[in-house]
Amino acid sequence: MIEFDWYEINALNKLLGSVKFEKNLGADDINHFAISPYIISAFKKIHSQYVEVFHQIESVDINDNLDFELSNAINVDDIAARINALEDKEYILSLNDDERLTYCKLLFAPFIPTNEQKQKIFETLESLR
Repeated sequence: MIEFDWYEINALNKLLGSVKFEKNLGADDINHFAISPYIISAFKKIHSQYVEVFHQIESVDINDNLDFELSNAINVDDIAARINALEDKEYILSLNDDERLTYCKLLFAPFIPTNEQKQKIFETLESLR
């Protein structure tokens, strides 16, 4: 059984409620959830449990490719497009180099972006200046 603290439950409740009921979820809303430490923490717990259970299921054909992967450039392009669609770019523009690296890592968390993926996001962030 996965255990969440109150902050993770609150963040998940807001995320799921927004996804389910918001007519037009904007890039600002999505990025807010994407970099939330509580969403990241909850996702790590859920994904860890998912991987554990996934590998225990004998009836899954390896060709079904049910495991979530963050390996193709389409995901990076989607994240870059979300950044470009932000209405309020002041926060991103105010970041120094170290903060931009942290922001980039948070966008991908709990996965670790490749150097190529980080470079694409850095180029997108730089284009906002």
